Amino acid sequence: MRVIRNPFSDDMNREFCRLLERNYNDIKAHLMWQNDVKKTVKTIPEWKDKIDRDSLMEVYSRKHSLDKGRTRNLNHVEGDVGGQRLSNDVVKIRKILEDKYGGEVVVSGQFYYPPTGFMGWHTNCDAPCERFYITWASEDKKSFFRYYDYEKDEIITDYDDKGLTVRQFNIPDRPPHLWHCVGSECDRLSIGFRVYCNVALDINTFIELEKMLVGKEGTHSNLRTDYVTKLINNAKHS
Repeated sequence: MRVIRNPFSDDMNREFCRLLERNYNDIKAHLMWQNDVKKTVKTIPEWKDKIDRDSLMEVYSRKHSLDKGRTRNLNHVEGDVGGQRLSNDVVKIRKILEDKYGGEVVVSGQFYYPPTGFMGWHTNCDAPCERFYITWASEDKKSFFRYYDYEKDEIITDYDDKGLTVRQFNIPDRPPHLWHCVGSECDRLSIGFRVYCNVALDINTFIELEKMLVGKEGTHSNLRTDYVTKLINNAKHS
């Protein structure tokens, strides 16, 4: 099970950060204005209990894997919430990904997580593909992407940096699924993309991954999942 962090070049990351950050104040102001009437931005004191190991075990063994997180505290930032500039900037990011990978790219979600925001455990197994989540956080190490590593039987909490964090991962349509969730103690914007094409690792990520695997016992069997092997092979020929 592999989640690849910040797979793009520094220049590309700076552009993604600029596009998300410049929309943050408008989104926050609109949501606070809206909240005065509709009370849509909530504080959930027990939010951590919704995304712990016990909450995973409640849904993990079900006959049908949970595609979407049914427990959540977040706001969709589309249409009137995000405004036209956000819509245009999301299109810019989508086109950057399409140009890089030469295939179809679909926006899969635009979310604002308030402090105590979260999305419960789920797999997205009804829409298998390569996914990228581009995230902007207002504080360092105060929000995170959390997932269950099936191979290690371990829950991994991957904290966001202040500013931009990008994650790339594969969503399979069969077990072992990528069970994952999100939590935040700060303001967090997250834009998701489904990429339907052959995705290759950025060359710098490929080099770092090779360094990590070289000399490890089982490098060419246990450590290299089919998913990682495919990415490495794509990188070698890209």
